[in-house]
Amino acid sequence: MWWYPFILIGILFIKGSTKILNGQIHSKENWQFLSRFCFLSNKGQLTYEFNFNKINLPVNLLLYYDDPQQWPAVYNSDKSCVEKTSVLKTEYNQMVELSINETWSGCNETILYNTSYISCSGSRYFVSFRERWWYMAISNCDNPYGISLDYNLVMTNGNPEDTLMYHFSADEFYILQMDISFLVGFSILMILSFLVAYKLRIKQMFHSTYKLYMISIIFECIGLFILVITYSSFANEGHELRNVIRFGKFMEAISSTAFILLLILLGKGYTVTRGRLSNQGTIKCVIFITVYIVCYMILFFYEAYFFDPGVVLYIYESPPGYGLIILRIVAWLWFSYGIFFTLKNFSYKSNFYYPLFIFFTIWFLIGPVMVIVAMNLLPLWVREKVINGVDLSVSFLGLFTFLVLTRPSAANNNFPYHVKTTQIAAMVDTDEDNFQQYSPTMGYDGVNAPNFTELFVVTPQRSAVEKEQQNIDRFNRGSNGHNPFNDD
Repeated sequence: MWWYPFILIGILFIKGSTKILNGQIHSKENWQFLSRFCFLSNKGQLTYEFNFNKINLPVNLLLYYDDPQQWPAVYNSDKSCVEKTSVLKTEYNQMVELSINETWSGCNETILYNTSYISCSGSRYFVSFRERWWYMAISNCDNPYGISLDYNLVMTNGNPEDTLMYHFSADEFYILQMDISFLVGFSILMILSFLVAYKLRIKQMFHSTYKLYMISIIFECIGLFILVITYSSFANEGHELRNVIRFGKFMEAISSTAFILLLILLGKGYTVTRGRLSNQGTIKCVIFITVYIVCYMILFFYEAYFFDPGVVLYIYESPPGYGLIILRIVAWLWFSYGIFFTLKNFSYKSNFYYPLFIFFTIWFLIGPVMVIVAMNLLPLWVREKVINGVDLSVSFLGLFTFLVLTRPSAANNNFPYHVKTTQIAAMVDTDEDNFQQYSPTMGYDGVNAPNFTELFVVTPQRSAVEKEQQNIDRFNRGSNGHNPFNDD
């Protein structure tokens, strides 16, 4: 965890947007969207401050909620300013007139250099039968000059003493607690993976596939650490570093991508039944993973610059999001195809591949299923926290299951590795079945260790007849059976 302090230092120097909103509006339009927030009933509070020249009057603060007849009916529509305000229910105090004539709006008039300015400050509580998304907008429908004003909005839920909820939108409740819990879990998993890696290294079984597994865990921990620090800062100060959150999510995306590559390689038998991939297979893997990473990068870029802040969207509700779903399904099909042919030719590996296929088929497909459920069944006011919990649970179970399957224990009948790392080069031209089958109980001793003195021994030359007969035998084996070193 030596990298944590450096990440923390980087976070401290990154600025971002806030949910305590400070800004200015200078527009020729008479209706402008400000922000949205999911308020708890009776606990949600909006505190506002507005400053503007008197010539902007009449100015109104508009409060829409997520009923189909309200916000969805007016946002991004062709309706006029008057038509957009007509859907509001004045008996519910959804329109706050920012005028000195309305005493409860908290407005005062000041004169500076012969110019009149209006300053308004106040707060509103939200009452509903459940938590709701509320959308704040500003209007001055009868003014021919448009809107020009400064504003400050503070949106909160509950009491200031309740740090873990006060600044969070209701759909984000418990995300920080979940992230902290899973960071502890993943950190423990990372420590256990280091212990297993040490044992595998001693037994010369520390293959590149297991290194990919460790990379996946490390990036997951980095991503979660960034998110925990960022959300903790937001809980204390109310300033949301949105770009830092995206960076943390991207670290998690690298973790997921590395793990998907690991599963594809294992499905093809790499480091389990074969020593190397063919050039064609390597190129396919490189192209696929490159496309996968680029698609993730486009997804976060698309969210940052093209997502409409006036609409509650799931990150996968976008063209790059749909592309990632398709790529994940393709990865599962590739994984399944590889396992089918690996088991067809190496059935003795079924103790490892059957559990691997069953569990990770669920792991692959639960992602697309959750996207469909999130977009069609989950209410908008719970979607963010539910998806966060499911994503972290799926990632943790996937990494934990792989650790269980690959632990070098005498009781583990699923242990996949039996070819030593020093034998991988030899497997390029040698049938894997010639190697001694490995058991997790084997130690690193003189019998099992490679005999390096043989590197300097010159073997007797065989006759041309013997060489020719061996080539014929090899050709026949390759024609009648499966060569484990050709690509699937």
